[in-house]
Amino acid sequence: MLKFGKGELYGRTASNKCSKIYGAFPHIDSGQPNFTECSIYLTKFYDQNVLGGGEGTEESKGKEMQPKGSVGNECKGISSMLVERDRNARSLGQKLEVILALVAENMDKAERLEALTYSAIYLKWISTGQIPWSEDGDDDQPNNYDEISRRIFCHLEIICSRKDISVQDILVIRKMHRCLSSFKAESTTFVPITKIEDVADREFKDFFNAGSLEEQLESIRVSLDQSSAALPRFLESKQQLANIKVILDIGQDKWMSGLMNVLQALDNLREEIVKGLLESELQNDACTAAIMMHQKWRLCEIGLEDYSSLLLSRFLYSLEAVGGSRWLAKHVEQKNVESWNAPLGALIKSIHQLGLSGWKPQECRAIGNELIAWQETSLLEPQGDEDGTRIWGLRLKATLERAERLTEEYSEALFNIFPEEKVQTLGEAFGILENSVKTYAEAEIRADVIFQVSYLCTLLLKAVREIVNAQGWDILVPGNASGKLIEVENIGSIPSSETELIVVVKKAEGDEEVKAAGPDIAGVILLQRLPRLSHLVLRARKEKIVVTTCEDDEVIKNIQNLSGEDVMLDASSDGVSLSPLEFPAANSTESEPPVRPFEIYKGLLHSIGGAMRVEDVEALARCARVKAENICGTKAAAFCRLASLAAESIQVKNDVGVPASFKVPKGAVIPFCSIQRALDIDKAKSSSYLSLVESIEKAKPPDDTAALHGKLRDLISSLSPSEEVIRELSYIFPDNARLRLLPSASVEDLREIRVSGKGEPILTSSLSNRDLLKGAISCVWASLYSPETFLSRKAARVESVRDTDMAVLVQEMLSPELSFMLHIVSPMADDKVLIELEEDGNEVEIDIENEDVNEVKTNDENKDVIEVEIVPGLEVALAWGTGATPWRLSYDKKNDTVETLAFANFSEESVVQSGGATDGEVVKLTVDYSKKPLTMDPDFRKRLCRQLGAVGSFLAKKLKGRHNVEGCLVGEDIYIVQTRIVDQNMFGNLGGKMGL
Repeated sequence: MLKFGKGELYGRTASNKCSKIYGAFPHIDSGQPNFTECSIYLTKFYDQNVLGGGEGTEESKGKEMQPKGSVGNECKGISSMLVERDRNARSLGQKLEVILALVAENMDKAERLEALTYSAIYLKWISTGQIPWSEDGDDDQPNNYDEISRRIFCHLEIICSRKDISVQDILVIRKMHRCLSSFKAESTTFVPITKIEDVADREFKDFFNAGSLEEQLESIRVSLDQSSAALPRFLESKQQLANIKVILDIGQDKWMSGLMNVLQALDNLREEIVKGLLESELQNDACTAAIMMHQKWRLCEIGLEDYSSLLLSRFLYSLEAVGGSRWLAKHVEQKNVESWNAPLGALIKSIHQLGLSGWKPQECRAIGNELIAWQETSLLEPQGDEDGTRIWGLRLKATLERAERLTEEYSEALFNIFPEEKVQTLGEAFGILENSVKTYAEAEIRADVIFQVSYLCTLLLKAVREIVNAQGWDILVPGNASGKLIEVENIGSIPSSETELIVVVKKAEGDEEVKAAGPDIAGVILLQRLPRLSHLVLRARKEKIVVTTCEDDEVIKNIQNLSGEDVMLDASSDGVSLSPLEFPAANSTESEPPVRPFEIYKGLLHSIGGAMRVEDVEALARCARVKAENICGTKAAAFCRLASLAAESIQVKNDVGVPASFKVPKGAVIPFCSIQRALDIDKAKSSSYLSLVESIEKAKPPDDTAALHGKLRDLISSLSPSEEVIRELSYIFPDNARLRLLPSASVEDLREIRVSGKGEPILTSSLSNRDLLKGAISCVWASLYSPETFLSRKAARVESVRDTDMAVLVQEMLSPELSFMLHIVSPMADDKVLIELEEDGNEVEIDIENEDVNEVKTNDENKDVIEVEIVPGLEVALAWGTGATPWRLSYDKKNDTVETLAFANFSEESVVQSGGATDGEVVKLTVDYSKKPLTMDPDFRKRLCRQLGAVGSFLAKKLKGRHNVEGCLVGEDIYIVQTRIVDQNMFGNLGGKMGL
C-alpha cells in the first residue's frame, strides 16, 4: 500500500472526508486525539479507496479503471497525455508511474512547470481518494510503490538543485512532497494487506498527535551536527508548551513565553536542516540509504513548517481573544510596546519560514531585518522635531505593507500555477467534484503557513493605522466628483455608461489611461497602493479625474455597500469622504475643444545637423524667434531651461539660508525632423511609411489597424539615425559615457495623448557601442506610433499623424543613491486658482498659471507646502504599479519645518552596474530599509528635505504653474533631470499653437 506519511491525505484541506475527520475532533489541537474513533473512520476510508471499496470493489476489479469524464477538446498537450496514460493505469503503482514518466520526460524542457503542475494536481487527487485505484493482487506491491515513489522523489530533488529552478517550481514540488509516499525502511518491508488498518492507525496518529514529527526528527538525529542543541531544544520547548495550561490571555507571560520559545527553537532547527543538510545535492548515483535519509530530512522540514502554521493559528486565536488590533493600539497610546514583542516576533519567525521554503528568500530576509530593527526601537526615542510614536508607527506600517505584499504575491503565484481553468480541465476529465475543482488553489493557500502570515499582517496593520491615524485612504489626485458607483476588476473592464461614474478598481498596473477606458469616469477608488507619479495618476490629474486609494478592509466594505448608487467623492487635505447623493449626478455635456500639436519649423530644423547641446537649443530659439518647444518638444525644452537655471542656482539660498543649488546631467537633443531625415536616406522606407500612415488614417474602425500599427513600428524601428547624429553626440559625451534616452514629442502632454508607453527611459551601456545607440534612438522614435497613441490622437482630434514628430533627449546616465519627484506646488493646493488677500481683507481669485505662487498671499495653507516622493536607486520605480509606497516628505516653506508622511517599502531598487562586463547595465536589488539613512536617520531626512524644499522654492519662482520636478541624489549633489507641467489648463503658455 501507499504510505502517505505526513502527506496531504491527512492535511487540513486534503479532501471533504478528511476535513470532516479533522473537524470532528476539536480536541486534536490540544494534542490528545481519540485514536480509536480516528482509526475507525480511516479504516472505512481505506476500505473504500485503498482496498477497493466503492468504485474499487471486488466486483469492479476486473473492469478497466478509467476517468469518469473524457479527454475531450479541453485537454491538450501534457494534460491530454496524462489523462490518456491514466486510462491504462489501474493500480496505484501504475498511476505513480504515470507521474514518474511525466516528470522525467519534461524536467529538461520548457514545459517543466506545466508537467509538475498537472502531476501535483493528479497526485493530490490520488492521495485524497478522489481518483480511485485498485490492487492488482501482487503481495509485494508496497515495495513496488515505494520504489516508484523513490524515483519520483529523486527527480524532484534534482530539479530543486538546479540553478534554473523558479520559485513556481519550488512551490509545486513542495506540494508534491506532501502527497508522495514515504519509502523509509519500515515502509519498504512487506505488509500484508490484511493488516492495512494497523498501518492506517499508525499514520493517522502521526498526523494528529504531531507524534510523527517527533519520531521523524528522532530518525534524523544521527545525521545532525552532534554539537548542535537545536533538536533537543525544540523537543524540550515543545514538551514544556504542552505542559502549560492554555490560557486565552496573551498577557500571561508563561504561555506566550512558551509559545515563542517553541517558534524560536523550531526556526533554528528547520534552518539547520535546510541549510546544513538539504543544501547538499542528491547525486544521481546515490544509494538507497542516502535517498531515504534525504527524504527524511525533507519530510522533517516540511513537518516543521506545518507545525509552525499550527502554532501561529493558536497565537492568532489568543491575540484576537484579548482584543486584537485595538488592544495593541491601546498599549502604544500608553507608550508601551512590550505587548508588541510577541506579535512582531511571531511575524519575524514566520516570514523567515517562508524564506526557508524557497519563497523570495532575499525579500524575506530584508523584511525580517526591518521588523527586528523596529522591534528594538523605542517609542520614546527622539526623532528630531517629529513625534517618536508616529515615526515608529509609520516605519512599521511600511514594512507590514511590504510583508502583506509578499503574501499577496505568494497567493497570486499559486492562483497562476493552479488556475481554475487548468484544474477544471483535469477535473472534468476525471469526474472530480465541482467544489473541489473550484476551490483547489484557495484550499492550497489556506492550508499553507502563508495564510497565517497574511492574517497576522492584516491584524498588525489595522493596529498601526489606528496609531498613525490613517484610515487606509491615500489621495493621489484631490478634488470632488459625483457619479454612479460601480466596481470593476481593472480599468480596462469599465462598461460604457450614460452617466458619470465613480469607479472602484481592484487592480491597476500604473500605466493605464482612465479617460481612454471610459469618457464618463469622474473618479477612481483603487483598492491597492499606487505611486502618485505613476502614469495613471499623472494622466488622471490632467484629465481632472479624482483618484484615491483605499486599503482598509472595513472602509472598503462600506464603499462596496454603496455600489450602484449615485455618490459624491470628496478628496481634500481634510480627508476623503464618500456619501450618497440625493439626486443622480448629471452627465457632463461640455464639449472639449480640438487640440493641435506644436508647430514644427521644418525649414529651420532641416538646416540643423544631427544632435545639439542643450545649451544651444535656447540660443537657437532666440535667434529664430521661436520657442524651444517648437524645436524639441516640452520635455527636452524644459531640460534645456533647467540647464540654464542650474548655473543660476549656485548663488541662491532660501529665506532661512538653505542653499538652493542643483546640477543637471550632461545632455543633448536630437531635434524634430530627425525621423524624416532618416526616411529621406532610404526612399523605399519613406514610400512605405507614407503608404502605411495613409492606410491607418483611413481605416475604420481603428481596431482593424493592429497589423498596420505593427508594420509601421517595425519600419520606424528599422531606421538608422544619420552618422551626423552619432558624430555630434560623440562630441558632446565621452566614449565611455552611459546614456539614457527620453522621448520628447510634439504632442507631449496634450490632453488624452499618450506618446511614450510607460515613459521609462531607454538605457544604453556606452557611446562606444554605436549600433546599440542607433537602435535605442529608433526605438524612441517608434514609440510615437503605438496603437494607443493612434487611438488617443483620434480621440483628441489631432488632424494628421504626419503633423506630429518625436525628438530625443539624451542625458548622461547617473548612478544615484536616491531618486525623487518634487511637487513644487502641493498636490493638495487648489488646481485652478489661488485666493489673494487684499489689504482691505477682500479676496481676489488669481489664476495659478499666470502668477508666482510664492508671492501670492492666500488663505490656502497648502500653497506654502512642497512635497517630495523619494525612491531608492533610479527614478523608474516612481512609475511602477507595484502597490509599494515611496518615502513621502513635506516641507513648509513658511515655517521651515519637515514632516514625514510615509516611509518607503519598495522591495527592489534599480541600480546601474559600474565596471566589468556588466558596466552600465541596470539591475534590481532587494532593499533593506533598516540600512537606509533616509529611514533610520531623522537628521539626514530633515536636512535632505530642507535642501529639496529650497530647490523647489527656487524652481517655483522660475517655472510658472504647477510642475513636478524629477531628480536624484548622487553623493551629496542634488541633480535635476527633468520637469513637467501637470495642469492641462496651463499648456497654452508653454509655446507653439496648442489650440486650447
